[in-house]
Amino acid sequence: MHVAGVDGCRGGWLCLEEKGDTLRTFVAGSFDQLLDYLGDAAVITIDVPIGLPDSGERPCDPVARQLLRAPRASSVFPVPIRTVALERDYQTACAAHRQVDGRALSRQAFAILPKISEVDFRLSAKPELQQRVREIHPEVCFAVWNNGVPMKHRKTLPLSRVERERLIDGMWPDRPRLLAECRGSAYEADDLNDAFAALWTAKRIVAGTASVLGPQGSDSHGLRMEMWA
Repeated sequence: MHVAGVDGCRGGWLCLEEKGDTLRTFVAGSFDQLLDYLGDAAVITIDVPIGLPDSGERPCDPVARQLLRAPRASSVFPVPIRTVALERDYQTACAAHRQVDGRALSRQAFAILPKISEVDFRLSAKPELQQRVREIHPEVCFAVWNNGVPMKHRKTLPLSRVERERLIDGMWPDRPRLLAECRGSAYEADDLNDAFAALWTAKRIVAGTASVLGPQGSDSHGLRMEMWA
């Protein structure tokens, strides 16, 4: 089995790759580099919205919030509409978003617009890549992994790492080695934990045991708006 879980980080994209018995991490500066490095990986799960609405919410997002419940539901923020994906000024993006959709663009969504548009550009040009590249949300993955019980603590808190790493270490006892390797690198401990949640789901997709949240639909570029867990 050759699969990968991917999370955005300050250095670009943190990839946790499992190929046979080998587990390794690397940071790719761009999404295209990531795809090149992973070669023939069967499934690549990534924590970034895929499929952008022209207005309103994607069907999968409120389902994810309902699964997570308060207070973790707030981690699933509204996905930006397609017309603002390339904006790099918050006030301009916010005004354009409100004009079309009636809602402001959240700061969280604006912060990852470059990553959203990077993935969207590649998949829109080659939609068949979506057979391999699947969207996940780490908090949703951890909740499903934890028998349907969402994590109690926000991921940046010390207690959050205890509850998440209890799940991870039960499947991947090699996590401490990978964490030691990240000291002073381009990613943080919570980025690595999120990549493990993505990798866990990638393995489920290959095994045929993963599920898709909510009713499926496609955006105006033909990309499926769906979230896997």
